[in-house]
This record gives sequence, structure tokens and C-alpha cells, in this order.
Amino acid sequence: MSANHHYPTDLTEEQWDVLHCLLPPRAWRPGGRGRPPSDVRRIIDGILYLNKTGCQWRMIPPTFGNWSAIYGYFKHWQDAMMTQTLYAGHDVQSITHTPQCSPNMLVGERRAL
Repeated sequence: MSANHHYPTDLTEEQWDVLHCLLPPRAWRPGGRGRPPSDVRRIIDGILYLNKTGCQWRMIPPTFGNWSAIYGYFKHWQDAMMTQTLYAGHDVQSITHTPQCSPNMLVGERRAL
């Protein structure tokens, strides 16, 4: 994946700092069974791109990863009620830096989705 592809829907560093703390820990460990997990930040960027553009899952640009992997993460997070957290974290206008990760890090007014 090239780091040169940036979309207006991509997470900022501040948004990523908030969201990565709120995501469930990865179950896969190096040397463990199965395929290594995808880059979760690019997965979230792909979900936000789809949400903003309204494109079909199969039309997500490959710079975000395989569409089926993006959909798989989305479905898993939707079942775990995580999608509201992802969208809320993407709409943060101002963030207060705190040493520990908590939902209280989301400070400021939220824009309409």
C-alpha cells in the first residue's frame, strides 16, 4: 500500500490517537495461527470513505485494502456495537490529550454525520 494516497475522509493523527485506544485488542500474535491482521487504520479509512461516498463495498479503492476484509471488520464491529464509536471519533473537532485511553478523550462539539 502506498502512503501517497490520501483521501479527505482519512483519519487525522489526532483522530487515530483517540480511536486506536477504543478498539478491541488484536487476538492474533506474531508466530500464531492464521493470517496477520490488516492495517486497522486503513480499514477504518476505507469504512469512512464508503460512508461518505456511498459507493458499493466492491468499489472501495484498493489503497484501503481488500474490500472483503474491510467489510469483515465492519460487520464484526457492527455486531459488537463499535461502529458508533468509530463514527463519533471521526467527528471530533477538538481533542484533549490525556495519558490513558478513555472515551472521555472525546471533547468538543460533534458535527452531524
